Amino acid sequence: MSNAANDAAIVVDLEGTGVPSPVAEIGVTPTAIDFGSLVVGNSDAAEVRIENTGTATLNVDILVINGDTDAFAVDGDTTGPFTLEPGEDMVAVVNFAPFEAGEATATLEISSNANETPQVTVELRGEGI
Repeated sequence: MSNAANDAAIVVDLEGTGVPSPVAEIGVTPTAIDFGSLVVGNSDAAEVRIENTGTATLNVDILVINGDTDAFAVDGDTTGPFTLEPGEDMVAVVNFAPFEAGEATATLEISSNANETPQVTVELRGEGI
């Protein structure tokens, strides 16, 4: 569109490369932990690695145990919330301490601002003997 008297149009060729918007992505390993059999009153610990595999800051909320919450817990120093820059990771420590004989199951819920998988679940299992 022009305000020229002859309404002449000028064509301008543009060239460029699009740059994707930064996104936060989460990687969690392992996605299941089996503590096996453990004598009631004893405890064992396992590590869950949480990594920002994206290109933007990853904001992780408080880590939550659902299920047999008396038998499983996240170590107080690693419960969140926390922030990971691209490429950074941290290790959360999950403890299993059966208080009675029998199977115990739970999930560790990890919520974040990750673009594709904002909630990741780690299955937890153990048996008190």
